This record gives sequence, structure tokens and C-alpha cells, in this order.
Amino acid sequence: MAATTRSPRSKATSPTRSKAKAKAKAKTKTKAADKVKANSRAKTKPVGRKAAPAAARGKQADLGAEAVRAYLARLPTATRAALDRVRGAIRAAAPGAVEAFSYGIPAFRFEGRIVIWCAGWKNHLSLYPINDELARAHRIDISGYKTARGTIQFPLSAPPPLALVKRLVKARLAVVRAGTL
Repeated sequence: MAATTRSPRSKATSPTRSKAKAKAKAKTKTKAADKVKANSRAKTKPVGRKAAPAAARGKQADLGAEAVRAYLARLPTATRAALDRVRGAIRAAAPGAVEAFSYGIPAFRFEGRIVIWCAGWKNHLSLYPINDELARAHRIDISGYKTARGTIQFPLSAPPPLALVKRLVKARLAVVRAGTL
């Protein structure tokens, strides 16, 4: 019978090597725990958020207005005109709201919080976040329009009634003021 010899890298490991592995494993666990702690701190929002100072709001509004102008410039003429009408209705329904730019589309911010987003697409306009629950709670009939998860869509062929847009904005404003987002 021939004797088998083990290579130095087979199952037997040297004590220094196992210590190095254990140290590396402990370091990885610590890094992972630090990431979890950092992520949980980042996701935690203070209760009762306060609006940004007036100077910061002014800078944000300037950047938002510039981004909104650039967004509108990219839209087809018919979409831009329809979206301008909707934005005017939103301003009328929420006079204290400031136009902003969030998630790549125009939005309106009231007391530091986004009230509503609006977007123009190839075949329709959309308002976000509008859902059936909000419409039912405020007795607004949106049955004639396509709704999807958190949005209502108005076809460009039939512009949205501005009275309906104003009611939806006022409903969202009530939700934001109540803090029941």
C-alpha cells in the first residue's frame, strides 16, 4: 500500500491561516452591521418634519423652476399647453404652493412637503399620487378616467376639467395638512 501525502493546501490548515480567516470574517460582519445601522438611521425620518429655512426654500424653488422649464421645453406643443393649464389649476387650488421638480417631473410643494406631481406624456397627462381611496374619501368622481397605482391619467384628446383638477389638489392638500400621508 502506498502512503498518501497531503499537500499543504488540503484540509489541514495552518493556525495562522485560520486566524486570518476568522479576523476577515469578523471584519466583514462588523462592516455589514455598520451598513445596517447607517441605513436604518438614514431611513428614519423625524416625526413632525419642519420646512427648510426661507433662504434654502428660495434656492430650491429657483432650481425647481429651472428644471421645470427644461422639462416643459422637451414636451410636444400640445402636451405642454395641456400641462400648463393643469399647472395653472393647481396654483389656483393651492395658492401657497411652490413649484418644484421631483422624480424627474414637476411637483408642487406646500410647507416643505410635496402635495402633487404632474407629468405630460405622449398620449396623456398624469397627476400623482391620486388613488381611488383619496377620491372616495373626498367624494370625487374619477370613474371616467384611467387610474393606476397612485395616478390618474387624462387623455390629451379630452383635456381634464380644471374643476376636477382643483378638487383633487384640494383633497391632497387636506391630506398633507392632516399629516396622513
